[in-house]
Amino acid sequence: MLIDCATGKRLWPRSDLSRTVKVGFDVEKAGPTAAAVHLAAAAAHCTFRYLYDCPKVRFKIAEDRTGVAWTEWN
Repeated sequence: MLIDCATGKRLWPRSDLSRTVKVGFDVEKAGPTAAAVHLAAAAAHCTFRYLYDCPKVRFKIAEDRTGVAWTEWN
């Protein structure tokens, strides 16, 4: 869910239902700064795709780990 940091109020969704978004990727040689940028971009994509009419071919990205048990991903 999206929450207004200043007020603590729920912005989206208005119902009690929310979605879990998990992202993961290998950092390897890119370093911590590049990994932070990659993490932010992947999390933003996986969050905001629910807010817009995202075409199915662009809905899932390689970094999306939602629905995959974290222990099963390597």
